[in-house]
Amino acid sequence: MDRFDPPTAVLSLPATFEKAPPAVVRPAPPLASGAGVSWVGAHGGAGATTFAGALGGTDVGHAWPDVAQGDPGDMLLLARTHLAGLQAASKALDSLRTGRHPAGVRLVALVLVADAPGRLPTELWRRVRVLRAAVRTFSVPWIAQWRVGRPAPKAPRSVVELAALIPPRSGAPDRADTRAGAGAPDRLDHPAPSIRPVPKDGP
Repeated sequence: MDRFDPPTAVLSLPATFEKAPPAVVRPAPPLASGAGVSWVGAHGGAGATTFAGALGGTDVGHAWPDVAQGDPGDMLLLARTHLAGLQAASKALDSLRTGRHPAGVRLVALVLVADAPGRLPTELWRRVRVLRAAVRTFSVPWIAQWRVGRPAPKAPRSVVELAALIPPRSGAPDRADTRAGAGAPDRLDHPAPSIRPVPKDGP
């Protein structure tokens, strides 16, 4: 499966998003109880590895989950809150909304991760509001301890809420094992959200 090119992904939607085969649009089936979620970075450095390590789930990096190879189809899309990150998130959401993604992939939520401490500039905050209006969104504040690889003394509420979406995977194989045929994870026990169009004057 092709991976994204991090150096160019920050400025535009990566080729894997753009060239993915269109999915057949069907009503979402009921989700079975079980574990498994893929962390997908809308751009390089979005935090997929950090969040998968902290909260569990599968880090698929900067690519769509490969359901055929055992990646969980339910995905959490990550993006930083700088301009390029918000633009990448907008383009990825548009690909999901219009069916330009592999079959079996379903968005759980968008996760916007602060790229710096403090408040966002007005221009970026407006873009965040547009994305929040389009899809379920979690905003994770700047966590200084994570920058140096240490756990935060108290997890922000948004991180606690994200953790609640990811059931524990008791005895579940890691990604390498699932790719070898040890079994694919089930879906999460919540409905798939709808994605409203992002206005053209948005991100």
